[in-house]
Amino acid sequence: MSVTKLEGVLIIGAGIGGLSTAIALAQKGISFTILERTANVSTYGAGIVCWPNATMVLKTLNCFDAVLSKGNLISTMERLTPQGEKLSELSVDQLNTLMNNPSIAILRKDIIGILWQRAVKLGVSFQYNQQVSDYSTTKDGFSQVTCNNNAKWQANLTIASDGRMSSMAREVILGNNKTEDSKVINLVGVTKHEHNQDLTKVQDYWGTGKRFGWIPIDAETSYWAAGISIHIIKDKQKELTLNEWQQSFSDWPEIVNQSLTLAKEQGSHCISVHDHNPAPSWHKDNLIMMGDAAHAALPTSGQGACQALEDALWWSEVGADLVLSLKRDQFESLGKKFFEARANKTTIITMAGRQLSKQIFFTPEENESERNKGFKNADPVKAIEGMAEFWRS
Repeated sequence: MSVTKLEGVLIIGAGIGGLSTAIALAQKGISFTILERTANVSTYGAGIVCWPNATMVLKTLNCFDAVLSKGNLISTMERLTPQGEKLSELSVDQLNTLMNNPSIAILRKDIIGILWQRAVKLGVSFQYNQQVSDYSTTKDGFSQVTCNNNAKWQANLTIASDGRMSSMAREVILGNNKTEDSKVINLVGVTKHEHNQDLTKVQDYWGTGKRFGWIPIDAETSYWAAGISIHIIKDKQKELTLNEWQQSFSDWPEIVNQSLTLAKEQGSHCISVHDHNPAPSWHKDNLIMMGDAAHAALPTSGQGACQALEDALWWSEVGADLVLSLKRDQFESLGKKFFEARANKTTIITMAGRQLSKQIFFTPEENESERNKGFKNADPVKAIEGMAEFWRS
């Protein structure tokens, strides 16, 4: 059994949270190693919108220009019924102006690649095929990580960004890593096809227990997500064939049907959607969890990746200096400071994501017109001002 002792910090997970935090620390001169459970950096998923609170962080990480070159600027978000009736139109341009940063849609594989390249340029060390099986603290106060291949890694501090579904850090810190099933399944994909849609506009269609979001990247590329409540699936099955997905959305707009049809040849991923109940703590000794491991929110929040990037901003602005100044036996106080700085905001986002999911997927059909009326009557300017004020906090 090999034991590798590191002078600096150990980061678990090479997703958006782990990579962005690695960059934040490396820019402050802190040495560390990233352990990734897969054979290479994972690009699983379709795409994300980096809202202004995220693009602000990307500037700090010196990744903004690369993301802008690969992504697409978003200026409007429409909510519509499956018949094309507009429920609301939010001016993303107004949000961008209020927050002094743009909103950029980008494929997940591209933003992961950009963050990985930046990390490599900064000298980050990656160790692949390292599936964590346990965390512990040694007698002399080192954080110890044990992997399934019997390798042991020791460091002054471990930051775990090991995902929402099977976070070993959450298991160790909280005693369980139970997720909360939203009773919604998503099908996500990236589609290559010519279209004549507005490249600056996100289209978000809401039906009875169903949702379809379409986000353009360029004139030939888009990513999309279809969602359906399991309560309207026969026999409550959680797996649908592509044909069944198509049938469920067959009378929806052309862009929806095009995307689902092309998924047969271009690929898609089916996801059972979960989040976490807000945790009372994100740390134990010198083990700290972050990102989805700490505060996974539903996709309806629109803030999963953005909040992982905000975690990295905290490490850049506050955490890195504390890592450099604190002794190994003081790192539990570092975990407490991180939790106190970030927990309230991420909890509000988690609960808001649940509330919106409930409105979209679980409004009874007889109450749907009332729901739609509420969104039509809402003041879009005030909605944007509220988003900007909260995301800046």
